[in-house]
Amino acid sequence: MNPTVGSKKHSKAQTAIELAVFGSVIIFLMGLIVRAVLGTSYQQGSQLKALRLAMLTSFEYSEGIKAPPGDWRDGTTSRNAASVLIIEDRLSASSAKFATVDRTPILSQGTATHSRNLFMPVEIGEYANIPIADFFVNGVHIPLTLGGFVTHPLDDVVFRQRFNHEATDFRQCSGNVNSVFEVVNGTTWYRFDLDHSGGVPNDGVDDTNCDDFFWQWHAGDPSRIDPETGEWTNVDVDADGYPEQVLRVNGAASVTTLDYQEGDIYFSNDPSVPAPGFGNQEVQMFTFSDNPLGTGDGVGTYLRVDEGRLFSPLTGRYARDAQRKDSVDIIQRTLQLTKNTERFCTNAGVLVTAGTPEGNRAGWTAATPNPVEVCCSGSGCCFGPVTITQTCMVYDQPYPLIYVRSRIVDKHGRKYITPTDSDPVVNFTR
Repeated sequence: MNPTVGSKKHSKAQTAIELAVFGSVIIFLMGLIVRAVLGTSYQQGSQLKALRLAMLTSFEYSEGIKAPPGDWRDGTTSRNAASVLIIEDRLSASSAKFATVDRTPILSQGTATHSRNLFMPVEIGEYANIPIADFFVNGVHIPLTLGGFVTHPLDDVVFRQRFNHEATDFRQCSGNVNSVFEVVNGTTWYRFDLDHSGGVPNDGVDDTNCDDFFWQWHAGDPSRIDPETGEWTNVDVDADGYPEQVLRVNGAASVTTLDYQEGDIYFSNDPSVPAPGFGNQEVQMFTFSDNPLGTGDGVGTYLRVDEGRLFSPLTGRYARDAQRKDSVDIIQRTLQLTKNTERFCTNAGVLVTAGTPEGNRAGWTAATPNPVEVCCSGSGCCFGPVTITQTCMVYDQPYPLIYVRSRIVDKHGRKYITPTDSDPVVNFTR
């Protein structure tokens, strides 16, 4: 054997291997770049969408262009400060036999204020004026209230929050002993007992260190509440540590308030109350290769390769590849509520629909229907053969849950006809 010939063949084979490895690395890097650019484009587009949607929502509801049932031609205060959360599960870039099946959640949030009704007073029973946060999950609109009308009995004292800053007229630290407590109806109330625990007096705060606190409680007699002048109307009347907006005084016995802890969701520092909203670990996706919904045709997903009779005298035989995808992704998220306000399901398990008195109070219309599709007593009911694909609310527990199910249909196909002639041969020995 000629050693020169063998050496040349070995060198050319090594060159071919190196080119193949280098080419695969280049393709891999290009794939990473495409995937990163696509993800960044998704996120940027979603953020811009959230900002535009927040501005549009605040404008439309403030101007009365969109409104719940009733005469609201002058607009409402529900979206004076519109807050929009958008969640979209977008297909990621990948190469697979049946196209990509991986989805990436894209989250964005936007806020905007249209000041037309910024100082509009809210009257009792005007449910259209309750503040609302708007969630959009894969195109499904879920409006959640941030307060509710509640009548609270009056105690011997009410509390209002006051900022502890040198620019305000209430800052009275540095030597004035009256700055740390008040006596109301014979009882001493400490301003820096922020959690109303009543334990250690003032939680160790005195004139020497009260400057370090951002705010303090100011205790007062309930007779100081005056909705006509607005005096002492933003006060804590139920000692829950959060102020309520007093709308009417019902004699000396009670007050009717807009309580911002009585909506669908509220954020609390109480560890016994579950955090509202969507949890990071509460996402599941079920992919059905044969679409079980009404949009499916029963054929499902397949890859079919045919070789044989298709023949041309000029070019030889052909192989036919037919690819078809008719699948659906059921993406489930758990939405934690802090109260059943009976906007989605009543306490009797009846689904609230548009056109009914309950639906009018909840604000459901043909354009904004109730996103909940079924009401269940217990979580097991939400995972039945029929309800597994529906947005389901577990209503009969202290802190209700909504299993938000997005049904995303992926339906497409393609067909290839490939000659089966012999491939071109590269002779590396020449």
